[in-house]
Amino acid sequence: MPHKKVIVIGIAGPAASGKSLLANSLLSNVSQEQVVVINADNYYKDHSKLSVEEKN
Repeated sequence: MPHKKVIVIGIAGPAASGKSLLANSLLSNVSQEQVVVINADNYYKDHSKLSVEEKN
């Protein structure tokens, strides 16, 4: 069985830096039937209001 070519694109950066915008822009230029997007936004937990003790 022949192997299919697989391309993995990872997008990283700080919050609100445009990662999702870039991912959506890339999606608009390819066949979405062949793309899997794994979004980590739903796993973000805001720790900004925690004390130092709670963060550790």
